[in-house]
Amino acid sequence: MYSIRQRSGEWNTSAEALYKKEKFKYFAGEAVMKAIIVIIFGLTPVMLGASGKLMTDSSEINSRYSFFIADTNADQNNNITIVIPPKEEDQAGFLKEEQKQAEAGSWKTECEMETNFNTKDWMLGFGTGIQNTYGVSFLLRFHIRPLTNSVFVEKSSNVYRQYNERRMVLGMSAGWDYIIYKDAGIYINAGYGVSFAYFRGSDQKAETIITPMLGGGLLFQAFGSMPLHCGYEYIRTPEYPDHHINISAALIF
Repeated sequence: MYSIRQRSGEWNTSAEALYKKEKFKYFAGEAVMKAIIVIIFGLTPVMLGASGKLMTDSSEINSRYSFFIADTNADQNNNITIVIPPKEEDQAGFLKEEQKQAEAGSWKTECEMETNFNTKDWMLGFGTGIQNTYGVSFLLRFHIRPLTNSVFVEKSSNVYRQYNERRMVLGMSAGWDYIIYKDAGIYINAGYGVSFAYFRGSDQKAETIITPMLGGGLLFQAFGSMPLHCGYEYIRTPEYPDHHINISAALIF
């Protein structure tokens, strides 16, 4: 009886030792395989076993590392997860998307040349300011009548004097360009300005007024950074119609 119990104890001890030996071989083999993978790829793995999750939203995913080794199972099964990085063309796409996101909301310089005209008046102008990548712009604008126009100023009852007037408008306006289809869209702008003038060959003072500058129309985005506008604009003009056709070309850089 004693001999059987003794042998049973020896067998249990032998089985336990064999189990520990096999377990050691298993973990040692697994460690060697991980090391071999690291050496083959020539990179340093990132071990995420402590959290039990693979952090796919990590900023390192799109970095220079080729893969990540992670313990994704919290029950210590030591599963290996390998994430292959994007190809060169995908990386270029990522960089382009990141560049768009970086540029979103940024401001660029805008320079504009324009003309306002109707059947009785004609003015040239230019503007400078800034435009947002969403199409919102703020411009300082200046208009001038290249040629003088004749105006009549009342001196007394039924007595008028004729002058040759050159009129100018200086103002600020805010605008919005909205692309509807491909490079075509619409625009609107609104602002206020000061309309002033002088009479050629006379010391008589011309009328100075505050005028709204309201407009809108069609937009065509030429060459990506050169918007063209054609539409309507309202600017108060003493002695002449207030309604104008506006055509402008801008350069954004």
